[in-house]
Amino acid sequence: MPEPNLTMVAFHGTRKPEPLRSLLQDVLRVLGSKLPRELARSFEPYTMTQMHATLIGMEADLIEGRLYGRWFRKNRRESREISVDQLHSVITERIAAGRPLFTIRFGGFPECFCTCRTERREACGQWACATAPQELGVFHSCDRSPYEGSFYAAAPGPGMITGWPVAASDELHSFTHGLYELRQSLEQAGFADKYHYDSYHEHARWKNDDCFIRIGTFRDPIPLQTLRAVQQDMRIFFSNTKPVVLDIAPEDVSIIWYAHPSLEERHVIARIPLPVFVDDPSSLKRLYGAALDEKGEARP
Repeated sequence: MPEPNLTMVAFHGTRKPEPLRSLLQDVLRVLGSKLPRELARSFEPYTMTQMHATLIGMEADLIEGRLYGRWFRKNRRESREISVDQLHSVITERIAAGRPLFTIRFGGFPECFCTCRTERREACGQWACATAPQELGVFHSCDRSPYEGSFYAAAPGPGMITGWPVAASDELHSFTHGLYELRQSLEQAGFADKYHYDSYHEHARWKNDDCFIRIGTFRDPIPLQTLRAVQQDMRIFFSNTKPVVLDIAPEDVSIIWYAHPSLEERHVIARIPLPVFVDDPSSLKRLYGAALDEKGEARP
């Protein structure tokens, strides 16, 4: 049987607010126009259905009949047992507030490059960027400024766009870091964020607050200078774009058991809409149970 690869995502499938759908379509169109013709075939776009924002990876390892969070083991060298009940408690408390889980802003960030890694290394672990003009209000996004993080790519590898949580649709410069707080709060349930590491790792200072969406894959290597030029063109596009602001409601979120991280529909084994999990936490226990090897008997 497939191993227990689960993840909590937003906007997977056909349920996407129109502003996000339009943004994704524009990004694919602009990217296609910026890629040199001889390299355009290297990029394989995701379908609108499979594009999604990852909130927290819920992958698990089965050890002696119990489920442990995979990213605690890989990134922290710790064994934290998964608690579905604790996950339910955290999520239920957030939903009870009666507001959207998050309000996310994409685009409209001024051109700015963080140089804290070379000039003010001690500031890298702080939200505020010490090497950007203070009036720009630039914050750190895993060693990038929001301008740099708005679009980035690897070749071969993913093409990504990123937005960040804000306080409200009319408070575009009030960044709440709410996604980071959610990811931190879920550690008590045994889930560590994929990009949070122990103190010995080179990226130990990272605080993942990114609402990132993979838009496709570069299958082949691209000359570094060309890739940098494409990234710069896309960042300029995002910088000149009027901010796109959208809410993530509980109905937009699902817990998905997948066979491949691309989350093509053919690789989705099962899904639980977040409101269903809130009403019936045993639904996730059953899903983990179904994903386990027959030799194990977990009690998440």
